[in-house]
Amino acid sequence: MRIFACSDLHVDHQPNWKWIQDLEPGSHTEEALIVAGDISTDLTQLTRCLQHLTGVFSHVFYCPGNHEMWLNTTEGFNTSVEKFDRILGICAQLGVQTEAQRLDDVWVVPLFSWYDDSLIGADDVINRKVLGDCWVDYHLCKFPESVASPAKYFADRNSYAVRGDYDAPVVSFSHMMPRRDLMVPQCFLHFTDLPAVAGTHLLEEQIRTIGSQVHVFGHTHMNHVAFLDNCLYVQNSFGYPRERERTGRKPCFRPVWPLNENAC
Repeated sequence: MRIFACSDLHVDHQPNWKWIQDLEPGSHTEEALIVAGDISTDLTQLTRCLQHLTGVFSHVFYCPGNHEMWLNTTEGFNTSVEKFDRILGICAQLGVQTEAQRLDDVWVVPLFSWYDDSLIGADDVINRKVLGDCWVDYHLCKFPESVASPAKYFADRNSYAVRGDYDAPVVSFSHMMPRRDLMVPQCFLHFTDLPAVAGTHLLEEQIRTIGSQVHVFGHTHMNHVAFLDNCLYVQNSFGYPRERERTGRKPCFRPVWPLNENAC
């Protein structure tokens, strides 16, 4: 079965939503799609997008991103974890997969994730005051007092899937980045504090245990393909329309399985 991947659809932006809407139902019969987070902060729009994608692809896999965890006064959630669990419930109703599943000759394994400081490199300099002022998650996400580390909390929720005995190759995916060398040096970053909020090495540890042949991620909006330590890492972010205008990039679904269809 062919598997395609994308992330950061951000269908709150009309050009992105129109691109999704223009996909013909049934046009990817017997094919699967991985969506590695950040569809929309709005549950109505999130549901609408996932529902449309399930009509296009035979299988849709998804994990929430940080934008889905943003709280507003109209949805009535007390914490971002509460909203996260509601999203998983919506996925179950729509037939969207958020747990590990075997498709023919390959396993697809979603890994929930958040970020911590573990991807800050030795040469990175983080301005905590600027980060605290501008990073929206700090203002719109709220975790229960019992969750001291969101990165560890979500990593622990993957424990059922983190094992080394899969009986077929594994394609895993997460919203957050699993290792620092998937990002350019800090001097080339437009947002220089990004390493502090990009991901967590806890993901890389889980990828190693699982033995993933492919890992799809998102979040940074910097599309990238790299083969590191016997794993192909892929980011295929739609991003914001203004970013695509600046780079000339067009949205697409990238094939990630079988491997011989994916040029490094």
